[in-house]
Amino acid sequence: RWQVVGQVPANYIPDTLHGVISARLDRLDPIARRTLQIGAVIGHTFSSRILQSVAQGNGDLTHQLIHLQRAEIIREVRRGAEQAYTFTHTLTQQVAYETLLRRQRRDYHHRVAQSIEKLYANRLEEHYERLAYHYAGATDWPRALDYHIKFATQARLRFANDKAGEHYQRAWEIVQSGRAGDEGTQLLLHESQANLDFLSGDHQTATIRYEEALGLAKEPPDLARLFRKLGDVFHALGDCERAAWYLEQGVDVAETIGRGPELASLYVGLGQVHHRQGNYQKATELGLLSLEIFEKVDNQPGTALASNLLGIVFWAMEDLGAACSYLEKSLLIHASLGDVHGLAAAYNNMGRVLVDQGKLERATEYFRQSQQLCLEIGYQHGLATALSHLSESYQRLGQTEEAWACQESAFEIYNRIGFDGSDVQPEILKMQVW
Repeated sequence: RWQVVGQVPANYIPDTLHGVISARLDRLDPIARRTLQIGAVIGHTFSSRILQSVAQGNGDLTHQLIHLQRAEIIREVRRGAEQAYTFTHTLTQQVAYETLLRRQRRDYHHRVAQSIEKLYANRLEEHYERLAYHYAGATDWPRALDYHIKFATQARLRFANDKAGEHYQRAWEIVQSGRAGDEGTQLLLHESQANLDFLSGDHQTATIRYEEALGLAKEPPDLARLFRKLGDVFHALGDCERAAWYLEQGVDVAETIGRGPELASLYVGLGQVHHRQGNYQKATELGLLSLEIFEKVDNQPGTALASNLLGIVFWAMEDLGAACSYLEKSLLIHASLGDVHGLAAAYNNMGRVLVDQGKLERATEYFRQSQQLCLEIGYQHGLATALSHLSESYQRLGQTEEAWACQESAFEIYNRIGFDGSDVQPEILKMQVW
């Protein structure tokens, strides 16, 4: 009986099978074989437009594609202007690719990338990931780095966090190897990866990466922003003392720039710390000051941020009318902007006010909305907070089993991300201005 005693690489092809496929490809007409090799470089599924652009001077392309289809090596998967073909077997593509010399692969990867840039110039953002792959295959590291960052940023904005993290990591490997990038690129990557860590609840790694970025920062806007983000991380961890220190450092830097959105965001962060410490008067002052700055420059996300702070402060002072007014304002702005992260926070905090107003059914629906949005964007801290508040709402409605299930889920998340879930407050789920 045969037994596997080691790891088998995902792209491993046994020699005998490799030989069979290679022999079959060798029997093809040389021009058809070269067409197949170019298709293999483009990908498992390849566009005839790109193939035509790269394979110029390689004979009658239509005839070759028909021949390869009849040989059942490829098949047509899409017709029309974006006609495309796919390899019948993944192993065939792999062998066809491997039969090219390395310098040939690099050359074809470069030509594929340039063809994509030319053919899809008016919608290039749809092809960032492919361009990163092909420029890396061409060892054109500056362009590969640029497209990895562009795609990662695009993925982050769609809350495709795993994809974003994967491409930020590939970009970092290029920079770390010295192939491309500079200190500014390092700062960008440390900060971008830390943003994802914070969202996923990995506060320890987020702190390390923000501090790495801070060590590279030289310009006041970068310094102020990173002090704020470190303050936000420590506030999420419940360490108000360190949070206040970082935020105050940020305020000192931001005040040298002027009364702009960054200074206002830092005021909001400090206001949340003061609220958590029970200093509601100071929190209100900072909230009103930040709201004035944001509204003066017509900064809608910031206006929602400041309104959220004022809403939770007035809620804590039991002024439910004022709390409801500010939180509704925050919710409406985030809804109009399509800001999923902010909307999740607004639903959660508005739900707390509704609970105290005795509107339990509506509050429960708001907590569910917050829970769903946090699930969609991968915001673990916010998800746990929404579940904890949902548990309380179910308990008051007499739905004990649902309350218990939500509380168990909340504490499982809190334990995983290293947070003391016994100190759950509405401001924990706060909006961030990245």
